[in-house]
Amino acid sequence: MSENGLLEIRRFEEADRDALAVLTACVAAADGISAFSEYKAVDIDRRAGYTVVADDGNQLVAASHAAWHHGDRVAESHWAIEAAIHPSVRRTGIWAEIVRHIVATIPAGDRHVVWGWNAAIELIARDLGYAPARRLSVMERTLPPDRGVALPPGIDVASFVVGRDESAWLETNNAAFVGHLENGGLTRDDLRERMSLPWFRADDILMAWSGDRLAGSCWTKRHPDAVGEI
Repeated sequence: MSENGLLEIRRFEEADRDALAVLTACVAAADGISAFSEYKAVDIDRRAGYTVVADDGNQLVAASHAAWHHGDRVAESHWAIEAAIHPSVRRTGIWAEIVRHIVATIPAGDRHVVWGWNAAIELIARDLGYAPARRLSVMERTLPPDRGVALPPGIDVASFVVGRDESAWLETNNAAFVGHLENGGLTRDDLRERMSLPWFRADDILMAWSGDRLAGSCWTKRHPDAVGEI
């Protein structure tokens, strides 16, 4: 906090971009994971959705973003909210304060969900009236695997071909993830946006074909620390 203890929470401005990068780098270094998930980070970069920041007069100490997720025949459309808090000001109530602020910013009556990445945030969210709806597990292993994988008969695996495989990938992905709050209901624009990111490599999307029909796919995102996220 600043010397006078004042904290300003306001809408994100273009002039805040460098300060937000500093904040997210500090959060990632402290937590070992990105401050915002990829969907939210892309949204912030292109100034979509809603972003608010908390400024103590010296630096940005918190930020929160609400990104719109399209629904499908099972999942309801909603705003997905995440918040990043500087390690130096945690346990000061800023997470709850900035989440209240971003919720008040989105259109009244719209459904929203709040993401939290640890038990402390879950407790704060419960105090705000939220209840757990999903739990995610991150599992990892070293490579290479100790055994090979036998493909089912009639399945051929090939890398994604830009300009040819987009429609097949979207159809199969959305069928596989129907009802999923993030990965279901993706549009061609969503896919095109991800393919424009610096880390995208077509060879990292493996397409499992059964004749001319796509049976499934596996997309690996390569992180700078040599970790692959599937």
